[in-house]
Amino acid sequence: MASAAEEPLLSHTSQLWRIDLPYGPAGEHAAFVFKAQLNTAAIRSPEFHGLKRRIMEICAGHGIPVPLAVPAVDGSAVVRQDGVDCELAPMLPGTAHRSLTPGQADGVTATGLALRSALDRLPDSMVAALRAHPVNPLVEEERWQVALDDALGRLLPLAGNRTDEWGRLIAAVLRQLQRCKPLLDQFAAMEAGAARDVSVVHGDLHRHHFLFDDAREDRITAVLDFDNLRLGDRLLDLAWIAGTAGQAPGDRRVVDALRVRPRPAGHPGLDPERAERLFLDYFQRHDDTLLQAVADFETRTGRTHPGLREIVVRAERNLADYRAFPRLLDALLLEPLSFRLADVDKESS
Repeated sequence: MASAAEEPLLSHTSQLWRIDLPYGPAGEHAAFVFKAQLNTAAIRSPEFHGLKRRIMEICAGHGIPVPLAVPAVDGSAVVRQDGVDCELAPMLPGTAHRSLTPGQADGVTATGLALRSALDRLPDSMVAALRAHPVNPLVEEERWQVALDDALGRLLPLAGNRTDEWGRLIAAVLRQLQRCKPLLDQFAAMEAGAARDVSVVHGDLHRHHFLFDDAREDRITAVLDFDNLRLGDRLLDLAWIAGTAGQAPGDRRVVDALRVRPRPAGHPGLDPERAERLFLDYFQRHDDTLLQAVADFETRTGRTHPGLREIVVRAERNLADYRAFPRLLDALLLEPLSFRLADVDKESS
C-alpha cells in the first residue's frame, strides 16, 4: 500500500495505481496495476476471485488478451487487508480512447464477440459454481428495481430537503418516477417469469475496458475489469458491444447536409408533462381521453388511424410491449419533423 501511494492514480478510477516492480529472473522492472477495492458494495468473496481467475485463464486460452492477476504467496488471487480487497495484475500495453474510429469499433466487435464465444463454452460446472457468487444488487445494472427503490427511499428525501435549483429539479423527476412506480412494479412482476441468469456474462464492456494497439487501431491489446462477472442474460454483453462499437462516427455527409424545421415553441412534444399525462391515461385506462386525442390527430393529418384506435381499445395493457405506448406517443406528441437535405429542394417527412 505504501508503494502504491507514491504513484498517481490512473485516470479513469480512484481505485487503481500503476506500480513498477522488479519482476523476472534478472530482476528487470515491469509495470503492474495495483487495485484496492474501496467500494464495499462491490467486494466479492475470495472464492469468486479464484473462480474469476480460472475463467479468465480459459478466455486467455481462446486468444482474448486479459490481465491475469499475480497470485499472492499463498496462491490466492486477492489479498484482503483491513477489509479492502487488493489485487496486482500486469499492466498490458495499449490505450483506452474516449471516442472510437471505425477501425477501433471493428476491433471491439471482433474481440467482444470472441469473448462472448469463450464465455459460452465454459464448462457447466464452472457456470454452476458462479451462481453462488452474485454481485451486489446495486452494482448489477440489470436490476433496475433496486436502483429505483434506492432513488425513492434515499435520494428523494435528500432532494426534497434542498432549496437550491438542483434539489427542485431532481425532486420533481423522482416524484414522477414515484407516481409511475405501481406500473413499473407490474412490469417487474411480468419480467420475473422470463428466463434469465443462464449465461456467464462480463457485464461491463464499455469503451474504457478495451485497450487499443497504438500502431494498429483495430487490434485490441486488453479486455479489462472482470469484477462484474456473473450469471445473466448474454444479450447484456452483446448490447454493451453494440453500444461501445456504435460510438464510432460514421459517414457524416448526410448528417451535415440535413436541415430540420424546428418545432414551434408550443408543440406538445416539447412538454414533458403532456407525455406523462399520456402515459398515465394509457395505463390507467382513460380510453375516452385517448380516443379523443386520436380523433384530434386524425383531424390534423386528414386521414384515419385505425391502428392507433386498436391500441387504445385493446383489452390488456403491457408495459413490456414496446410497440404499443411508444407508437401512441410518437403519433400524438411527436409528429414527424419536416426535413430536407442541403442540396435537395424537396422537403420530406
